[in-house]
Amino acid sequence: MNAWFAGKAGEALKIQDRLVPLHAATFLEAGVTGAKYGLSLLGRVREEVRLPLVTSTEATKRAIRAAMVHRRSIRHSLLALRSRSRKPVLAEKPKSNFKIVSDNRKARYNYEIGEKFEAGLVLTGTEVKSLRTGKATIAESYASVDRAGELWLINATIPEYEGGNRFNHEPKRPRKLLLKLREIAKLAQGVQREGMTIVPLKVYFNDRGRAKIELALGRGKQLHDKRETEKKRDWAKEKGRLLRARG
Repeated sequence: MNAWFAGKAGEALKIQDRLVPLHAATFLEAGVTGAKYGLSLLGRVREEVRLPLVTSTEATKRAIRAAMVHRRSIRHSLLALRSRSRKPVLAEKPKSNFKIVSDNRKARYNYEIGEKFEAGLVLTGTEVKSLRTGKATIAESYASVDRAGELWLINATIPEYEGGNRFNHEPKRPRKLLLKLREIAKLAQGVQREGMTIVPLKVYFNDRGRAKIELALGRGKQLHDKRETEKKRDWAKEKGRLLRARG
């Protein structure tokens, strides 16, 4: 009982398996013949091993078999009770490192957003630390493909890191972006042939904790397009206000 209440169910059941037939034999006969039969059921001794006194009687054997059946029913009941009392173990969700550092909201107002791309950022240590504090501005920035076919982020601001001292970075320096060659070629083609702009949409840390930037090919909106965007935005705000008022 002490083992069971201590939470050692397996150990308690093993002890019970050994004691039940011996307990029955002890109280049914004064000799050791019943104990011998109980031990043989448990595989402790063989039936042909001779012990003092005579062999077990049929009545003793029937009583011990009944005790063994009763022991099995108790065992099954205890195991069923234990399984019902267990709480389901829920797998912990992996902690996500995703974090948006800077969102360029003006881009969707000034441009018609086309195809989007995810690019890596080549940063220094102090730039990464500054980004993790949530300090960056890309509202006035853009991306450009140079003559060597490399993609650069221009005019984005990442403030100096407070603990960087003399190893700090230049806040508005051009930063190289990492994309596949075919994606860079598609961006360059959109700029040269269709007069589009490579617009930075947001800077963020992905689930693996790596700094990324979302780019898009955007076409500048005309004045009437901007007015239409404002109307849609104002109507969305008004509709939300009315729905909240109605409950």
